[in-house]
Amino acid sequence: MPVWVVTEPLAAGRLVRVMADYSAQSLPFNAIYPQNRYVPLKVRCFVDFIKQKVTDNARYQ
Repeated sequence: MPVWVVTEPLAAGRLVRVMADYSAQSLPFNAIYPQNRYVPLKVRCFVDFIKQKVTDNARYQ
């Protein structure tokens, strides 16, 4: 499972990490929306927000 899903249970001791040396392959993250000359500001802001959160947070990598 991705680390970001099990961070809390691992910290609480409800789960035990096995294969700690294993590193999964990174997968792309895509935001898909209809192509148009006009992309609503709220869509651009959301995509930029998610992009920043994923880039800044190591647990999503």
